[in-house]
Amino acid sequence: MKKIYIVLLAAVLATACLKGSYESNYNAVCNFEFVDIQNIDSIYHKNSFGEGGFIFCNKNDGTSEDIKGGFIFSMLCDTTYKAGHVSRSPFCVADTTAIGKCFLVYWQQDEASMPEHDIVFASSQYGTVTPKNCYINNTNEVANIAMFGKDGVPAFAEGDYLKLTVSATLNNVVKEKKAEIFLVKYEGTLKVLTDWTKFDISGLGDFDYLDFNLSSNRSDLPMRCCMDLFVVQVAIKQ
Repeated sequence: MKKIYIVLLAAVLATACLKGSYESNYNAVCNFEFVDIQNIDSIYHKNSFGEGGFIFCNKNDGTSEDIKGGFIFSMLCDTTYKAGHVSRSPFCVADTTAIGKCFLVYWQQDEASMPEHDIVFASSQYGTVTPKNCYINNTNEVANIAMFGKDGVPAFAEGDYLKLTVSATLNNVVKEKKAEIFLVKYEGTLKVLTDWTKFDISGLGDFDYLDFNLSSNRSDLPMRCCMDLFVVQVAIKQ
């Protein structure tokens, strides 16, 4: 698999050879349906990778079989929810499919195993980008733990939650505005995402970097979630 797919950057650099100014405004849709997907049977984690001018980062450098933190490319699905179920992989989405064939799993580990930033706008020197939305879901493993518990980890009880927070950085300043979505929440009744759910991140405004953070009142959970169909508004001016 190619290490980086930066289509937008290549297009912008090509315009540098043209005389006069160049300006373009458009939606960029990252659906992770890479052209060489036939070479991947389940997951890919060896390097950070990109699409539509964005780098989706992990801490792997291509030399290790160990999976470090950040984004992992997956094609795995599992919709079995019952006590004692063991999913074939911790990187299965809790749905029958990705929105297409492929999606990303975000795995939050200790700080040393995480990239500096999670999503990088690779062409920030040429323009601005504003997020619109993406789709979020649980992994099957997290969904089953929330519902039934697993290997000494109890099921969710009143007050338990798992939340994803996304923050934006622009010009090396982290913005105060955040975007949040609950992946699991027990408040009177248990609510667990087991379908791709639209997540509005438009309030974050222009960014150079986006960073994900999973938080919970529990310390015994695998900190993973799934993302697909990342949509942004791009404005390029040169």
